[in-house]
Amino acid sequence: MNNGALALKTGRTNRKSLIDAWYYARDLMSTHPDEMKNATLMLQSGVEMVEILHELNMDAETLLTAMLFPYRCKIN
Repeated sequence: MNNGALALKTGRTNRKSLIDAWYYARDLMSTHPDEMKNATLMLQSGVEMVEILHELNMDAETLLTAMLFPYRCKIN
């Protein structure tokens, strides 16, 4: 994840949780090699959803859910 991907004005704990969720999702994708061609798009989709919802002042749990949602839908 590049340094600017989650340049949100949020608390340090929330930012760390979002970054941890991003790495979790990336690692989850690596266990499904048949889905790796879409991994970059799904990772970016999660980041973009978080950025949009952050602009709408959503809470930390909603942001974490948005980060993980694209992966849960695709893998299940």
